[in-house]
Amino acid sequence: MNWPGKIRTSFRGLCRKGELDAEMDEEMRSHIEMRTQQNTASGMSQEEARYAALKQFGWMDSIKQTCREDRRFAWLDNLAQDVRYGARLLRKDVGFTAVAVMTLALGIGANTAIFSLVNAVLLRPLPFREPNRLVWITNPELSGAGVPGMTRSVNLRDWREMTRSFEDLGCYIAWFGRQQTILIADGEKTRVEGAFVDRHFLKVLGISPRLGRDFLAEDGYQAMILTDNFWKRQFQADTSILGKAITISGRSWTVVGILPPAFDFTSVFMPGSRVDFLRPALTFGDQSDNSHAVIGRLKPGVNLRQAQLEFDALNQQLRGAHPERGSFGARLIPLRDHVSGQFRRPLVVLCCAVGCVLLIGCVNLSNLLLARAAVRRKEIAVRMALGASRWRLLRQMLTESVLLAACGAGLGIPLAYLATGAIAQSHTFNIPLLQFARVDGLALGFALVIACATGLLFGIFPALQLSQTGVHGDLKEAGRGSSHGRRRQWMREALVVSEVALACVLLVGAGLFTRSFVRLLQVDLGFQPEQVATCRVRTDRQFTTNTQEIAYFDEISRQIAALPGVESVGFTLVLPFGFHEIVNVRAQGETYRPGETPSVFLQGGDSGYFRTLGIPLIAGRVFDAHDAAFDFSNQPGSTMAVVVNQKMAHTVWPGKNAVGQIVFIQENGNTASASSKCEVIGVVGNVRHSPLDLEAVPQIYVPGAGGEMVVRTKQTLAALAPAVRAALRQFGADVILGDFKSMSQIVDQAVSPKRLIAFLVGLFSLLALLLASIGIYGVIAYSVSQRTQELGIRLALGSPASAVLWLVLGEGMRLAFIGCVIGLIASLGLTRVIQALLFAVSPSDPFTFAASGLLLLAVAMIACWLPGRRAARVDPMVALRHE
Repeated sequence: MNWPGKIRTSFRGLCRKGELDAEMDEEMRSHIEMRTQQNTASGMSQEEARYAALKQFGWMDSIKQTCREDRRFAWLDNLAQDVRYGARLLRKDVGFTAVAVMTLALGIGANTAIFSLVNAVLLRPLPFREPNRLVWITNPELSGAGVPGMTRSVNLRDWREMTRSFEDLGCYIAWFGRQQTILIADGEKTRVEGAFVDRHFLKVLGISPRLGRDFLAEDGYQAMILTDNFWKRQFQADTSILGKAITISGRSWTVVGILPPAFDFTSVFMPGSRVDFLRPALTFGDQSDNSHAVIGRLKPGVNLRQAQLEFDALNQQLRGAHPERGSFGARLIPLRDHVSGQFRRPLVVLCCAVGCVLLIGCVNLSNLLLARAAVRRKEIAVRMALGASRWRLLRQMLTESVLLAACGAGLGIPLAYLATGAIAQSHTFNIPLLQFARVDGLALGFALVIACATGLLFGIFPALQLSQTGVHGDLKEAGRGSSHGRRRQWMREALVVSEVALACVLLVGAGLFTRSFVRLLQVDLGFQPEQVATCRVRTDRQFTTNTQEIAYFDEISRQIAALPGVESVGFTLVLPFGFHEIVNVRAQGETYRPGETPSVFLQGGDSGYFRTLGIPLIAGRVFDAHDAAFDFSNQPGSTMAVVVNQKMAHTVWPGKNAVGQIVFIQENGNTASASSKCEVIGVVGNVRHSPLDLEAVPQIYVPGAGGEMVVRTKQTLAALAPAVRAALRQFGADVILGDFKSMSQIVDQAVSPKRLIAFLVGLFSLLALLLASIGIYGVIAYSVSQRTQELGIRLALGSPASAVLWLVLGEGMRLAFIGCVIGLIASLGLTRVIQALLFAVSPSDPFTFAASGLLLLAVAMIACWLPGRRAARVDPMVALRHE
């Protein structure tokens, strides 16, 4: 190796800086200088003489290492030079830079925002200790209508005692009315909501209170743990609240702990609701019910399959020992799958859609760079003539592309912050963990990666073309009459076809989601939500009998019904789309094998409930003032009135008239007895529950009072709320009203996940359509500018302007048509993936495909017409002089 030539630059630098001399002592320096003079006298150059002297005295290894380090960091200098040169070019062409940066900002920002949502809902571990060991245990025999299958508490007790696969099992009560009232010390009443959990629940999740302690067995049922947000909001983070008693609905509860800020019960288990505190659940008594949502923590080394096999055997054993318990079963799934598994496919579809938008943006920028490359061909030819290598040119142009992408990312990340925050803080979408979505470090890293990948993607084809340009070949191709470069034109056209195809796929997908969502909104709910307001009504008054309670709420109904604009008033225990208690029923005279006893939703309501919601009466009658409130403590021999829906009538008494039939309700695991004897007095229409795309479920209505109030009114919520509060002042402080909502809002919240998907996919498809139209316009406009002389000759020879216009339109529409055909064919296969997300719409719906194709072609024609109109108006004399 010719080291003298290799180290010359570094050697000069070392000598100039004095670094080499500084390392030598005086004696060594004098020896080297003497040897250098001798070598110079023998005919060597000064550098060669110095090199030979250093080599003789063993200093070359040090210099060689210095040379290696210089070469190692030389690329930083080259990169800095490329970045400076690229920045000057981008500043010089402000129009191109602004369009490119805005396109990239929208694409990168949208991708970063969607990634942040996906990260929060699907990727980020659940906020619990070792979440991979947490298992959701559902009862498949009680699953339906979007309500997860619940378990009887006696079954949970037996599982806990018998299992060998789980460290522990915990539960929360899923169907209870969560809203309560809390009496503050100064006498002011504030509405709050609580959740019921057993004392194993937090331990199973691995959650420890930030202050205080967990529930203990000796606490009974008068303890409570406050959420961090409620503690700060209501008690100003006062630590002295621990151990104190507060009054809720006239009863005293002791605060034993404060939950950590990271634990949000509702975001994981009840999205869209609010929980201010946890209370111990009443479980494992002599009676039990189908209301316990069970979570277990696997022992180390135990997998889900082993635990499932064990539970299958346990349930088979328990079914034989306790056939009176009715529904049985346990299906084990990872807690993550239960929480967000149903949103995995929709979010993946969103990722693909937003990825297509960014890809279309890249195609557009590639076309812009290819058009811009024509201006830079002379610059590239000169640089190659001066000795620049192809790799050096390729690196320079890719650096410019990545720099452009970095600018787009710099503008897109703030847009992602805004979009992610708006979606996360919105309470209109019932999606678990969505409120934790944020642009964190992982999302920023994702944005950086896609920015670099995007820069390389849209810059690689123009860079390759420019770097492969020969000096003489480029001069020939740039001659008069052929300035557009036929070898480059096919690539621009291919890119346009590809972005039109991608836009077509997105349009078809958006059309299918939109039609599916519209069909979902057109589903017969079984009631009329329009002009119906709802409000939770609570009272601290104590009643000795159910008759007194019914009379009390009947008086409330009369007061509200007398208000102007109010048409009817009713009460129900649970609104549609709420959590219902599930009970087993047995028709009189029928026998059922173990596990086949019909399970139905239990619903309570008064005589005004059906009329107010507009639930149609099919047969018989609904409740009136003579029907006693439902109570399992009724005297044996008495018969209670119930109303059933059509689904239950057809399920329990197929082919028979359900009115007048006797049915026994098996609540709390009890065998049907005389105390649960009920007579069907009427049959009403089916009411849908969330999700709306599932069939209606069997449902039984029992007389009851209180709970949720429904008001059919012509007034707005803003006018109704103060009027109702004023009308109820005569009841004193006993009546506490919750927040007013419209039933339409509740329906909208039930379909909010599908609305979010349809909205975002539709938004991305419109953005893709806009980008595709810009791409078509850019290519046709560039083609017109390069063919100015040809078009001028046509006009000078007598060709009409309309012929020139149709010539340009034909060129653009040819590309759009080819892309549209490719996109429609690709959509036929790709839409099969989203078939499970559609409702009442075929994935190959001909109307959607035809409408998407026609819309795309119409937009393409507008994009082509603008440059075509300009071409038809060109002055032949000016065109003939065009260079």
